[in-house]
Amino acid sequence: MQVLQWKETGVLATRWILSSLLVLAIIQYFEFTEGFFALVTIAAIIRLTPSDTNIRSVMRLAGTILGAALTYALLSLAGGNFFILIPGSLAISFIAGYIIFQSSDLSYIGAMVGVTMANILALLLVTNSDSAATIYRLMFVLLGILSMLTIDVLVSFFTHQKIFSREIARKLWKEFRSLTVMKKEKAHMLATSQLCIAVAITMVPWLIFQYHGGFWAIVSCFFVVEESLSVTTLKSSRRFIAHLIAAGTGAIIVFLSIHWPMVRIPLLLLSIVMISVFMVAKKDISIIGNTMGIAVIIMVVGGDNQNVFYRLLYTVLGIIVAFIVCAIFSNKWRFVESEHA
Repeated sequence: MQVLQWKETGVLATRWILSSLLVLAIIQYFEFTEGFFALVTIAAIIRLTPSDTNIRSVMRLAGTILGAALTYALLSLAGGNFFILIPGSLAISFIAGYIIFQSSDLSYIGAMVGVTMANILALLLVTNSDSAATIYRLMFVLLGILSMLTIDVLVSFFTHQKIFSREIARKLWKEFRSLTVMKKEKAHMLATSQLCIAVAITMVPWLIFQYHGGFWAIVSCFFVVEESLSVTTLKSSRRFIAHLIAAGTGAIIVFLSIHWPMVRIPLLLLSIVMISVFMVAKKDISIIGNTMGIAVIIMVVGGDNQNVFYRLLYTVLGIIVAFIVCAIFSNKWRFVESEHA
């Protein structure tokens, strides 16, 4: 069993490192300043098997395309007017919440709709162009997905792992079709409303004052807010622990690379290996490994050295806001549940 675990860890780490190196080579060649989003995509979609990874890729791509289309339409309509931009962003958040709470299997698509909106708004502050911010977001997600797929195809020749699972695809298609049917309307609306409130609290100050990294608080809301306060608490604690570990790792890498710049990427790849060990050993909560990978990448190669602090600060802020909102709504949940009893 121990030998099998180490083999599984080796395959996972190899897939992750090779796809990341491929992306690094591409973004360095073309000098993409925001190209680290492609590395973030790899960290977000990678799973223990290529088939699960590809299913996650499809969901991320679908959510990104929908979120990008909605956000671009909003930016074109708003034209920089906050009185249109803010309500429009909340409307997109409502759509994201509809998908998140309507289907547990497809909730990732809904989360990506909201995350894409937040990321495009953040890129807009850098590019000052609606179309450029949208195109860059789509391009980097697609780059990460294609790089991961390329490596998985190559690795599958040696590991004989399936690239695609028809059973999972059929299940996801069935869930996708179910989105047209509203289930538990009152409870669903309540959950979506509390998500929108949490997003509004974290988004409005950031849009007004445009402080660095503020959109990460919005991202946390989409991943933490749940129908049940207990589930929100569980997700909040896991996300906090993952970012705390990532912050410690990222801080060490940044500190060492200040004195020896050449060690930054090797240390980042070493952290990927360590995260892979965790994901294989803790398969039931391997999603925390993805969160740690995303956080470490953003902290280490996502901008200046202060990213370690800002990523942790605003992620924790988003967690706190989400928890408080869900705690306030918990009494409402008990009322709704008593009605359905």
